Amino acid sequence: MVAVQTIDESGLPPDIEASIRRMLAVCFPKDAPFFSQSRAWHGSAPSFSAVAVDGDRVIAHAGVVQRRITVGGVPLDVAGIQNVAVLPEHRGKGLCRRMLARAMDAAFRRGLDCGLLFCETQSVPLYARCGWRKLPDRPVVRVDSDGLEKPLPQGNLPMWCPLAKQSFPAGPVHLRGNDW
Repeated sequence: MVAVQTIDESGLPPDIEASIRRMLAVCFPKDAPFFSQSRAWHGSAPSFSAVAVDGDRVIAHAGVVQRRITVGGVPLDVAGIQNVAVLPEHRGKGLCRRMLARAMDAAFRRGLDCGLLFCETQSVPLYARCGWRKLPDRPVVRVDSDGLEKPLPQGNLPMWCPLAKQSFPAGPVHLRGNDW
């Protein structure tokens, strides 16, 4: 039986960390060298993760970066979703939906305003089935590792999930750090 759980990163056992990184390397082969060392995509480490475990192996994962961003100059506390993955042999069984629901439940309990993720066009229908909404077209600014403000990379589409806030504020989005 597959167990789904949320784990605070401060209490993440080393064997689970290693299993998550191995799974991410399988799911994202071009980024396998990075994931063999870290999960802090663009330097953004998750605060907590939702994982599905089958025996002693992580088979699905969604990391959550907690960050205060601004939208139209208004502060917004977000659950930034990163490294969503399901091992190929376990896809089509609703694990992505379960991971995201578990992550958003934990984010709501932590008092976060909404979830925010960035995906490729082909992933929009998957996230929409999980209750995520496309963010209306607007500028999204990130701060790269050199401290320079830059637009979100081409092909990264922002989607959001309501939590404490039921509507997303108007105006440009400033991530106050790099994208995750």
